[in-house]
Amino acid sequence: MKKNLVMILWFLLLQSFFYGTSKWFGYSRPFILMEYTIPILLLHWLGWKKASILILPILILEVWLAVAQVYLLYKPIQWLYMLKYIGYLRNDFLIYLTIFLFIIIVLYILLFKMSEKYDRIKVFSYLFLVLVFVNFLPSIGGFYDRGQKLYRDHSFRLLGSSALMLFWLVDEPGMQIKNDEFDDVLTPWKGKNGEDFKPVLKGNKTLLILAESWGEPKNTSEKNIHINSLRAAGINIEVNTTIGTSGSTVSAEMRELCRLNNKSVVIEPNSTIFKDCLPNRAKALGYHTYSIHAASGGMYDRLGWYPKVGFEHSEFYGTIPQDGIRKCKSMPGLCDVDMMEHVFSQIKNEKKIFYYWLTLNSHFPYDSRDIFIPTAKCSKINLLEDSQRCRHFLLQEQFFESLADYISKHKSELKGTQVIIVGDHSPPFYTDQDREAFHENVVPIIAFTIY
Repeated sequence: MKKNLVMILWFLLLQSFFYGTSKWFGYSRPFILMEYTIPILLLHWLGWKKASILILPILILEVWLAVAQVYLLYKPIQWLYMLKYIGYLRNDFLIYLTIFLFIIIVLYILLFKMSEKYDRIKVFSYLFLVLVFVNFLPSIGGFYDRGQKLYRDHSFRLLGSSALMLFWLVDEPGMQIKNDEFDDVLTPWKGKNGEDFKPVLKGNKTLLILAESWGEPKNTSEKNIHINSLRAAGINIEVNTTIGTSGSTVSAEMRELCRLNNKSVVIEPNSTIFKDCLPNRAKALGYHTYSIHAASGGMYDRLGWYPKVGFEHSEFYGTIPQDGIRKCKSMPGLCDVDMMEHVFSQIKNEKKIFYYWLTLNSHFPYDSRDIFIPTAKCSKINLLEDSQRCRHFLLQEQFFESLADYISKHKSELKGTQVIIVGDHSPPFYTDQDREAFHENVVPIIAFTIY
């Protein structure tokens, strides 16, 4: 009996480690993944050397489940784009990865040693049967309820399958890898009330900024602090409202650039679908069309579909001149506050231009090392200093302050430029309390003209 308990405790320790990982990085994972019982059960027939081969695909599924939710990278090929930027990742990510690999090796060495002494087949056969039985008792907490949202679902679930969870995740609206019928992937977008503010071309110069993780806070003073940074620079906010949203950043791009609703995190180029996108319409009217995003263009295949929606010139990490521009940590790429001169110099040099800027370093998990000018104090809105909510607030405030400062110093050169700033989605946080501080299905949008 004692030996059996040791084996069960080992199994629970392994699950606890990965479950703790999911809580630390804020993604959904049931406490027990049934896939881990498979190599253990097969030890008796295959021996530990052959059975251990099955560990690799299970670990890949484990990592896939995390990456798919934290970074919305559902295709393993997209991971390759990220490997070149591993040196720019947060230190705690790299440290945790090292600890992760070490613990896995140690735990499995212990398993193989114990498997020589204990009646592993009996123990894990019983355990497996219990897990299967419990899974069909919804009251116990099994997650096999197809109607429930799985993406970043922080509710406790006792057990489940990573393979099945990934299969269901990519079928959620805005999260699919691919749809069999492309016309079903992109459909006409519908706002929360059908009358949402739509970006339009005004004058000869328009700057559309899609602000990463800029959500609509329930505490209106938080949003007002950001906007007041612009007002203090003498800017008259002409539009200050909200717009309906759903899905990922890519979904927000389709919403703002094309007024399309997408069911996939990967946009497959289709010129017919994209002919009415704002950049294409701008190009037809004689505007030069630019886009910039300080991360890899390989992420979400932007290198492929940006030209299709109408961008003549697109810049990503690797093509942006990096003199005097810092590399940020929340996401591998360049810091937004250092991009001001580069962005606006291109706007100043063109007579007729539509410019799209997708910001970056206010991305989850909101690294404190990306905060350079924390002039606003979180205590103003009753947030704990250095909390995740506080860091998110300061990153947003930093961007708005930097934008206001640059515009105030170059008003004469930028006269007549229309600026539209809109959030992509509500900010994700680790805790329910922090997430509930923002409206889930709407984001802010403001617009003004520089005079």
